[in-house]
Amino acid sequence: MTQGGGTINTSHFRHIAGRALDVLLPPQCPSCNAAVESPGVLCGACWQQIDFLSDPQGSACGLPFKFELDAWPGKTDGVLCGASVRDRPPFQRARAVMVYGDFSRKIVLALKHGDRTDTAPAAN
Repeated sequence: MTQGGGTINTSHFRHIAGRALDVLLPPQCPSCNAAVESPGVLCGACWQQIDFLSDPQGSACGLPFKFELDAWPGKTDGVLCGASVRDRPPFQRARAVMVYGDFSRKIVLALKHGDRTDTAPAAN
């Protein structure tokens, strides 16, 4: 395509078209549809509802312990939870970012079964 003797740069056209779409159809939170800065991110209110996992947690399964490990503060590598001791998983280590609770379940199921691939960045 040419215009005035020059070639229209396809990536430049896509950038302009994308910006126009952002104005006409602003990005929305994949959970509550509130306006957000960029596609695939959660709004502040939804972000606060996520229960992020942190130490202490089982070194194999990554499940959080329901108690503090006072004897080993900050040193939970190699410490297995009761379920992993009883039935050792067939993998070395598994980790998740957040607790699979009521809020995160909605995001994961929308991605998995609802064809909502726009929720993928939020679930990452």
